[in-house]
Amino acid sequence: MIAGLEGTLATVAGDHVTINVGGVYYRVAMPGTTIGTLGKIGDTVHVHTFLYVREDQLALYGATSEQQLKMFESLLGVTGIGPKAALSILSVMQPDALESAISSGNLDLLTRVPGIGRKTAQRLVLELKGKLDLSSAAALIGGSPSTANEVVEALGGLGYSASEIQAALSSMPKDEPMTTEDMILYAPRKVTLPPNQPQTINIAARAPAEEDLVPGVELVVADLVDQLQAELPAPKRADPNAAAALQELMGGKFGEMSTLMNYTFQSFNFRGRDECRPYYDLIANIAAEEFAHIELVAYAINLLLTGATPRDGNPASTPLKGVKDARNSYHFLATAQQAVCGDSQGNFWTGQNVFSSGNLKLDLLHNFF
Repeated sequence: MIAGLEGTLATVAGDHVTINVGGVYYRVAMPGTTIGTLGKIGDTVHVHTFLYVREDQLALYGATSEQQLKMFESLLGVTGIGPKAALSILSVMQPDALESAISSGNLDLLTRVPGIGRKTAQRLVLELKGKLDLSSAAALIGGSPSTANEVVEALGGLGYSASEIQAALSSMPKDEPMTTEDMILYAPRKVTLPPNQPQTINIAARAPAEEDLVPGVELVVADLVDQLQAELPAPKRADPNAAAALQELMGGKFGEMSTLMNYTFQSFNFRGRDECRPYYDLIANIAAEEFAHIELVAYAINLLLTGATPRDGNPASTPLKGVKDARNSYHFLATAQQAVCGDSQGNFWTGQNVFSSGNLKLDLLHNFF
């Protein structure tokens, strides 16, 4: 990887320059406006470079600043934007102006670039807006890039938008040394809704009560959804052994029952809810979501058990003969061929599977991994 060149400016053209580095001449394609700032032939120049590699092409693209080169690389990540188009854009707009146009969604300004139509401008905004905002937000933290990226990615993973992250990080104290964990815990406390954006309260399956009527707060009545999280196809035939295996996902040590109770007790036992509100909300909300996961697994088990034994005929004529080799006889002896709160070996789920350490980091690591 050639990250930069320092040498003598040998030749200058409209869209590229040639630089003599110790007797080796490198052709570097650059934005036209940048070429004019390099100096005159014979001057010593330094350029940041990006090596573009394809099966039929090996080319160097350059810029006089890391910001411009980073913008060039970001543009290459947009669908339908190649090196020539990226250079054309940067020949017309400086990185700061381009980033501002993308962040604000200014399509009129973007379409002034030769060869950039409205659809391409829309793709630029759609695919780059969040990335550029997060890149700017990372710069607000200071310190090493890896630390900044870790904070930004962590907050983005919690569901905060780029603008919310940028606002939070802008308010971080600059005169206090903070660890990565401190930053991640500090930033969500500073997240506020953008100006003029109404807050919302979701009210499920009931009429708004008088205490819900808060000035400046919009009420959103949400209906309860009476359906599974995913549609499951009916199996071609009953499969009691597959149902028994799926019980591990239901009531095994690391099954959905354990996940539900992990999140439930972690949220019940959560200390410092006000100081770490986003993390408490995250854990409590996932606990509620786990009910839907358990329902889905139970439904899948029931589908696999349906039709395993005959539903008509003489009950004295060994109705369980066809399932005598089933792994989990409990499905047929005690639960009317239904899902049970147990694992694949027939062991009932136990509270000993619950993990609630009181340490937020340990709890999240256990739940996620």
